[in-house]
Amino acid sequence: MKHWTKEEIALLKTIKHKSDFDLIASKIGRTRDSVKIKANRIGIFAYSDLEEWHDNIPLQIKAYLSGHFDGEGCIRLTKKHSGNLRHQLTVAVSSANKPSLKLYQKYFNGAIRDKKHFTNKPMFIWQIRKQEDIFNFIESVLPFSIEKKEQLILGKEWIERRLKEAKTVKLSNNFLLFSEKAADKFKQLKKL
Repeated sequence: MKHWTKEEIALLKTIKHKSDFDLIASKIGRTRDSVKIKANRIGIFAYSDLEEWHDNIPLQIKAYLSGHFDGEGCIRLTKKHSGNLRHQLTVAVSSANKPSLKLYQKYFNGAIRDKKHFTNKPMFIWQIRKQEDIFNFIESVLPFSIEKKEQLILGKEWIERRLKEAKTVKLSNNFLLFSEKAADKFKQLKKL
């Protein structure tokens, strides 16, 4: 196994976008995966800019999904133990009606899986964790939301702050503190 030199690590610190992994890998003669793994181990992360496509979704779909989400959905920060980021934003909707969840999946990606339920009734859950998908979801349903409006606003603020942190060094203590407080706030809002 070839050890990383100071010059190679200095090159890693220039990473800003995901495409940089390939460029650096070819420069130093390593695989993309080895560059990405080493970068993550030393606290260097790369994030692409968010692509906004929520304007292409029909207004009726946004309004319907907003009302459905207000009744059946949730947004939260789940604990995560890899890297420096201790939380991951997740949007989820549980329902016995799989076609409704397929509508979410059609417009906002994510995955649908079976969910165990204490009754014999089949239940399903749709989830998204990719920041771009969550951002577009929030932008789509926020204008129509009533019950989950405060959670959606907090989720949008978390994503916007996270994007400002998309740099080549460890996440700032301010962001980590904000993330901890936001996780607690999500838990409080869920109980309402």
